[in-house]
Order: sequence, then structure tokens, then C-alpha cells
Amino acid sequence: MKYFRIFLLSSIITFLIIVSCQPGRNIAGKYQEENPLDQDVLVVLSLTSDGKGSWSVDDETVSFKWKVHDDEIWLHTPSGGVIVGKLLQTDSIIVTLPGIKKIFLKKIRQ
Repeated sequence: MKYFRIFLLSSIITFLIIVSCQPGRNIAGKYQEENPLDQDVLVVLSLTSDGKGSWSVDDETVSFKWKVHDDEIWLHTPSGGVIVGKLLQTDSIIVTLPGIKKIFLKKIRQ
């Protein structure tokens, strides 16, 4: 039992060290749809470091608040809805719009 406690404690400490040493992701920035199906429609996602953002399609813009949960980004709309996007390792986000399509957004600047 003593060895199990030592093993458990050392495992927890190792896990905490590994997690705390991972560099933070800088999610804030401007993202643009990559390879859009309709070349005439420009989709831009802007995220600020204070948790606010905007979603622009051509000349229409919607503001929202955003938060990161593990490898997802949650976009909280003013109407109370949440759009969930998947954060990729390549400074990209995939957002699935229900009933519409998946949008691949690539970071274009900080």
C-alpha cells in the first residue's frame, strides 16, 4: 500500500509538471476562410485577447464572446447560442455550422 501511494503521488506530480510546462496557445487574432466554395463570399473571424470577437461574412458582422475549452473554442452568440469550433495545431479552426457546412479558418495575423 505504501508503494502504491508513492507511485500515485509521483504520477500526479509528473502529470502536473508536464501540463504546466506546455506553452499556452495564442488563440487571439484574425482568421480567414481558406478555400471557400464561393469565392465571392469572404468569411473572417476576429478574436481579441479579452474574450470578445466578431464573425464577418461580406459586409455583415456579428459580435460574440469566446472561450477555450480543451481543444475547442466556444463562440457565445448574443442570442444565447453557442457555436463550437475545433482548434487545430496549425493555427486553424474548423467551425461546423449546423445545416450549412464546415468552415476551415486559417490564422492570417495576430
